[in-house]
Amino acid sequence: MFIRILGTGPADTSRYNTSVLIDDSILIDAGPTVPVQLFSMDILPRYILLTHPHGDHILGLPILMLRLSRSHRPIIYGFRETIRKARLLWSETYGLVEAEKIADFRTFEHGDVLQVEGYRVRVLQRPHGPMRTAVFKFDDSMVYATDVRDVEEDACYYMGVDVLFHEVGEGSYHTPVDELAKLLSRANPSLTYIIHYDDDMDEAGVLARLKQYYRGEVRFARRGMSLVL
Repeated sequence: MFIRILGTGPADTSRYNTSVLIDDSILIDAGPTVPVQLFSMDILPRYILLTHPHGDHILGLPILMLRLSRSHRPIIYGFRETIRKARLLWSETYGLVEAEKIADFRTFEHGDVLQVEGYRVRVLQRPHGPMRTAVFKFDDSMVYATDVRDVEEDACYYMGVDVLFHEVGEGSYHTPVDELAKLLSRANPSLTYIIHYDDDMDEAGVLARLKQYYRGEVRFARRGMSLVL
C-alpha cells in the first residue's frame, strides 16, 4: 500500500483540505483543493471514497468527475445521503449530462465490507454533529478517521493496525485531544498521523498530551508526505 497525503486542513484552512490517495487509484475525500493536485501529478483515481457531505470533503468532486470521465467512469462510494448530495452537486454545476453517465455511484452502510482494488475496506459509522461520517479500515493495516466524535468505544476497531490517520479538533463535532489519547492508549496502533487539524493548533502541546497515554509513534501529517505499508 502506497499512501500519498494530499492535504491535512479543515474547511477554513489556509492549507489544503484533508485527503489521501492510495496506490494512485483510491482517493479518500474530494475537497476543493484536491483536483488541481491530482491533475498536476497526472493521476486519475478509479475509486473515490467519501466520508461525509461537508464541502471540504466533496466540493472538488464535480471538477474531478468531469476530468475523470474523459478516461474512465469512476466508482464513488458513500452513505446514501452523501451520494445524494454528490449527485445534486453535479446536477447544479455540470448537469447537462446525468451524473450516472459520468460515474458509478454506490452506497454503503455501517458494517459493510467493500472490495476495492484488492483491499477489504470495512465501513464504520460515527457521529459528526447531526450527520454521520464514515471511518474506513483497509484490511488490518490502515484506518482513516476524520470529522468524528465519541471514538473511545471504537478502540477494538483500531487494534493491531500499522497506521492510523485520525483527526484532532475543537468543538462538539470533532475529536478533542484527551479523547484521542484514551483511544490510542487502548488501541495502541503502531503509528498515528494526525490529520484535519486547525492552522493554529499547538502541535507540541498536542503531542505532549498524547504521549502521556500513548507509547507509539505519533506525528502531524503534512501535505506531500508519503508512506509505504
